[in-house]
Amino acid sequence: MDRPTDLTGRTGGDPDEGSDDVARAFRAALGEGHGSSSASETRTTASGASEQSRRQAPASLLAAVERRAARLHRRRQAAALVGAAAAAAVVVFLGSLVLPQLDLSLSGGASGGSAAGSSADSGSGGGPAPAAAPSERSGELQGGGAAGGPTATSQSESLADANVPTLSEASMLTAADLTGAFSVPVRESAPAPESDPRLTLGACVDGDAGSVDALQLWRVDLTAAPSASAAEPPGVVERVAVVGGPAAAASALEQVRQAVPGCSGPGLEGTGPTAALDASAVTPDGGEALVLASTSGQGSPTLRVYVAIGSELVQLDATSDASSAQAAYSALVPAVRAAVTRATGGSASFSAPLPSSGAP
Repeated sequence: MDRPTDLTGRTGGDPDEGSDDVARAFRAALGEGHGSSSASETRTTASGASEQSRRQAPASLLAAVERRAARLHRRRQAAALVGAAAAAAVVVFLGSLVLPQLDLSLSGGASGGSAAGSSADSGSGGGPAPAAAPSERSGELQGGGAAGGPTATSQSESLADANVPTLSEASMLTAADLTGAFSVPVRESAPAPESDPRLTLGACVDGDAGSVDALQLWRVDLTAAPSASAAEPPGVVERVAVVGGPAAAASALEQVRQAVPGCSGPGLEGTGPTAALDASAVTPDGGEALVLASTSGQGSPTLRVYVAIGSELVQLDATSDASSAQAAYSALVPAVRAAVTRATGGSASFSAPLPSSGAP
């Protein structure tokens, strides 16, 4: 047989489960049954018992074996349950000891990290200083870049302190403002802010006298169409700058004035020497002005006009088709006044009379 016989009469199950215990029980039962059977036979032979009583012995023997096997099986089950319960109790006990210690260690690590973060934020105890916030760095990123240059914050504060209007397209000249300045009309152009907020100060036609940082700088080009009758097209290039204050505007104008004596000789590319003209006609009340005259390489009169009023600095570069620099200047005075008035939002006024139209 492949599998041992189940003495209880049931089939299936693990063939090895409890086989040793059942075998021992069976041997013990057989031993007891064999002894009792011999005694019974002796007594039966002596007393003359019948054959049927001997046949009932195997049945009682099997019942005894079954009872012994059941007792052994119950004992094994009880022992297994007791072992499992003991193991579970050990696990629970060990968990009660280890888990609180683990929780304390995790809590200590978290609190240590929080304390380290607080120490770094406070910057005390020699720890690294916190990085500047974006709002604190915005001035450094948007400023002129040079040491000591204006930052975005200082620019806004300067604008507020100067109490000047914000520049826009309405602050600049238009083609209509130049009517009568030249013998031909100029073309309309859209003004726009300069990408580099720095105004170059030129004394000589072919030189410069440094520059001034501007909080705002706008430009417009108003030039006539080229014609065969003119050596070069007349027109005006206007720049309007808002600087750090009235003192900065006046200082820039004085810087140009100091450089004029060095422009007495002829310039490059056939340009003539630079001379200063009477600027009273374009000087606003409470402001200063400087008018410089020369000739271009083609012999056309050229003018550069500076007007400083408050925190604003107006610069006009004009090429004229007039017969002389003085005539070109006389024709341009109304446009210069219009430029200053527009740049200041209409607050500028002029006491000096306009020059006569018959000026040589």
